[in-house]
Amino acid sequence: MLSVNRTGECATVRCALIGATGLNCINSRASSITCLIATQITHMLVTPSSLANSPAQNRVIVSTPATRMTTSSGSAMPQAVLASELCEVRQCQTVETSASWSGRAAVSGRSHGETLLGTRATDAVVVPRPSDSERRLICGQLFRGRALYEIFTRCERRVEDDRRRALARAGGDECLLNGMLQALRDARLTINFNPVQLVQSLRPHLGSEWVNCFAFREKPGAPRGSNVGRAHMEEFALGLGELLGGNQPYAEFARDCQERSFQWTSRPCYAALDFLHGPKGGAPTYGSSFLVLHDRFKHVCSYSPVDTFAQRLGRDVNPNELSTFFHLEALIGNCQDDWLGYSCLGSLKKKASGKDVPIHRNYGHGGRNNYIDVQVYARILLHRDVKEIHLSYEDLLQMSDKQRQDVERNSADLNGKLGREFIIIDR
Repeated sequence: MLSVNRTGECATVRCALIGATGLNCINSRASSITCLIATQITHMLVTPSSLANSPAQNRVIVSTPATRMTTSSGSAMPQAVLASELCEVRQCQTVETSASWSGRAAVSGRSHGETLLGTRATDAVVVPRPSDSERRLICGQLFRGRALYEIFTRCERRVEDDRRRALARAGGDECLLNGMLQALRDARLTINFNPVQLVQSLRPHLGSEWVNCFAFREKPGAPRGSNVGRAHMEEFALGLGELLGGNQPYAEFARDCQERSFQWTSRPCYAALDFLHGPKGGAPTYGSSFLVLHDRFKHVCSYSPVDTFAQRLGRDVNPNELSTFFHLEALIGNCQDDWLGYSCLGSLKKKASGKDVPIHRNYGHGGRNNYIDVQVYARILLHRDVKEIHLSYEDLLQMSDKQRQDVERNSADLNGKLGREFIIIDR
């Protein structure tokens, strides 16, 4: 929980983990996934471009974490303040965020058994105080973080069973299974799109952030009422039922997508796990152009073996089929194995064995069976969170000559300023 101690107009925000009294294998993985969720909360408040014009009385100081932690799998991950509750900062002038993973924990004495970790404050940056609308967006994000934590908890309960199932699908070969897991860990996260549709539907104030369909009253280009249908699907497929009931924290921001209180940040954005590094990304059925997210986003995602919005043999995706980055055995245990077309399981085995895996014509096409669906529980800012943007020349040909020329010229200018290939036009 986010622990707040007030003295006058100042607040001290400390990192707290629920029930994490040690850093054993399970607890360290839980700590990792929850602190990664919180990274987004911290970053949402940091908008450097607006600092210069922000009045001093409307600024808060948030210290940014400088240390890193290591999970049980040995991967280093960025560390930030864990926030499973919203810290409402009114007219405070200073928010000191303290975070240190030294292994020493001091129990805060608050309810739910949360634990304060560390006392060392890090370098501080000045950020504007969030507005009411920003607070509501943060509340939605906090609900979304709780949803991911529930998925993580379900995966922890069945971790041994999932390992046995995955090993059986690998033919009992531990070495092959470990290779398959590594192939999934090394995969890239891609978001496919059609740039023509994107330009036509984009709101000016959303231009710097990738959003889900709930940021719009109706999804652009979709039948009327599609948002309501997706909301109901997510309630089942993501297992949101208990989190939306009663007086659960932040549920009012996620219950009814037609209500004013609903926040689009309460629901995930969608991507694909492109372990074959396809020339058109992981799900070209949604467009031949695609974004590549930074690898750190893999830790704040859940993974479905098929499209969560489509039915499989008359039934929806079950919440127990979802996995996290720390439970990819569940993904292997449930991934599709189509003998007549593209086989996710067969491709994984070939890649883990070091064999050449040609891209099947159905890879990422033909609906939900042909790609690994990824739910991203974090804000995606284009200038901060995107590693590359690939624009398909086929898509650009749908634009007018002037639009296409502008895109090509602006892409070259931006790449020159960055000193690297950030926007890549695939011909």
